[in-house]
Amino acid sequence: ADVMGLPLTPPPPPEPERPADPIESAMATVEYEMTTARETGREVALALVVPFDQETLLEADPEAVDQHEAALRERLLAVNGTRSVEPMGALVYGAICDAEAGRAETWARAVAVGAPKLRIGMAIYGPRHVTPALLRQDAAHALRQTYAGEDTCVIVE
Repeated sequence: ADVMGLPLTPPPPPEPERPADPIESAMATVEYEMTTARETGREVALALVVPFDQETLLEADPEAVDQHEAALRERLLAVNGTRSVEPMGALVYGAICDAEAGRAETWARAVAVGAPKLRIGMAIYGPRHVTPALLRQDAAHALRQTYAGEDTCVIVE
């Protein structure tokens, strides 16, 4: 009911705006996590995670690709220490994880268990990462190293 044409309950607050571009949205989350880590003194890392056979998987029909993406997202979220998981491309996820006292390595080992085999490029957030783009750049560099050698996980500080 309303009184003199005015609703009795206030309207719900507006939803926070999320950028339409998935990368922009992901980078906004990375920036939030970096700011929180800086303010609280926590250590975090950004991992870029890709199925080992990404190219082959992307050749499947769109529904199958969606299923692979959903499974990868769930796999990342299931690992203890995962703070957030954001899409950063086709079958590419960015995961923010706790990185205190060697936890980044433990997190990466836990993610690597199971199938399909994954490539993980991880950057530990540090003073040189003044923007989310720099942290992502270091994680991407680490991920590229997994393509150049036999390591399936590379962690840079």
